[in-house]
Amino acid sequence: MEKKTYLNNTSLEDLSLIKNDIKNLNDYYSKTFKQSQNNSQKRNEEQEESKQNEPQSPENNNNDNNNNKITQPIKDSRELSSPIINPEYFYNFIKSETKSKSLSTFKLSSFNYKTLQETFTGCGTYPESARKYIWRYLLSLPNNTNQFMIYSGKGIHPLYLNLEKILPINENQMLIRLQKICSLISFWSPDIGKVSYLPKILYPFLKCFPGDDIFVFETVMALLSSVLKYFIEFYPNFPVTHIKLIEEIIKKETNGTIQKIFNELNIPLNELIWRMIKYLFSESLKKNDWLSFIDFLITYNHKPEMILYFTSAFFIFTKNDINTGINLTQKNLVKLFLDNKPRRELNKIFNLSLWLYNKYSKSLQEFVYEPYTPQERADKYKSMNNIGNKLYDAVEKMKNEFNRGELEYDIGRQLMMNDDYKTILEKKYRELCNLEREIEYCRKDILEQEKIKNDILKWQLDIISHQRNAAIKKIEQINNN
Repeated sequence: MEKKTYLNNTSLEDLSLIKNDIKNLNDYYSKTFKQSQNNSQKRNEEQEESKQNEPQSPENNNNDNNNNKITQPIKDSRELSSPIINPEYFYNFIKSETKSKSLSTFKLSSFNYKTLQETFTGCGTYPESARKYIWRYLLSLPNNTNQFMIYSGKGIHPLYLNLEKILPINENQMLIRLQKICSLISFWSPDIGKVSYLPKILYPFLKCFPGDDIFVFETVMALLSSVLKYFIEFYPNFPVTHIKLIEEIIKKETNGTIQKIFNELNIPLNELIWRMIKYLFSESLKKNDWLSFIDFLITYNHKPEMILYFTSAFFIFTKNDINTGINLTQKNLVKLFLDNKPRRELNKIFNLSLWLYNKYSKSLQEFVYEPYTPQERADKYKSMNNIGNKLYDAVEKMKNEFNRGELEYDIGRQLMMNDDYKTILEKKYRELCNLEREIEYCRKDILEQEKIKNDILKWQLDIISHQRNAAIKKIEQINNN
């Protein structure tokens, strides 16, 4: 079925049908969402009962290990206790490295999730010398040099030819590297390449890991596929659903104190939260603290929503600084959150984030997050195309399903149940109303012009008729004489 074009070539007759579509669509997706929610709860209960009834075999015990391979994809991150790791990629990388470098200080037996998680929980960070290897292991980075060289051979992407105007950088070498990695991301996923804040995401990684572009590229690609995927899906719109979860947690844990302070100073709290998240806190944390924060995200990459709970914990801890005599002005309050200074209580923030997750993930978290899954093949990167149009395509598909009368449409990951979708409908409805008024004005204008033309023609006919009668009279007078 061809897609409807509502805003182009729309007639007056279509406008009423379109408004009915929008009204019926709101009613339909709300009913279907409730039905799908009930069905998912029933499925979860049935799965839990079946798991309890099934006896545990040695094969199941092996699958419970950290380096397990899951046959069925898990759609909800809350069902997974440890990340999905493909150790084969890591072992192949170590074998290739040992040909030219001595890695005797690293024991491969220590690279298992339980040990790494305990290390991070105890220290709040990973050792600087082992960080790159730990990230490679936890994210299952494929070290795909062939595909990396193919992307590199394409040169600079047209979007980033004038990158110095978007992000002024004094170091020429850093600017060249940033242009290169931004171009690689754009060739890998054209939609993500259009994201305006992509250079600011990449910059701190390039700063912290000089001389290893393939590692930076694959690390950022993995984070884009897990943590940031759920925010980029709504680009260029504001991710209202995710931000509201943070605001709700902050409100419950601080009794509305922080919201009240921000409202009194006329500072939009949701915009500040979004600014911190979309740049991965690079404006709020010093280098070592920022690396520890990325350690935290990668350690819990099977729960991409953990960044929301970290943000909530970050604001909750900053409440103490607000109450200790800070001069509350707009500039000082924003600087308190965005000031790039050492955070001494960062490890406590990590622990509070985990506590908030255990407390609110089942009650407040309505959006379903999929755990990060590593690359399926080492010779080709898994693409993330059409991210920017996913929401719009889903809305259009839903309209087509409704028009065909197929009311058993599966909403999937409940992508439609968010305020961004309602905003799109309201915006489209306003555009349709404006278009309807324009068409009505044109119709009236045409009628007025037609009326004027008819009056002119009538006036001209009257003149011709008068002249004709006068000519007839003159002819009669001449004949009589």
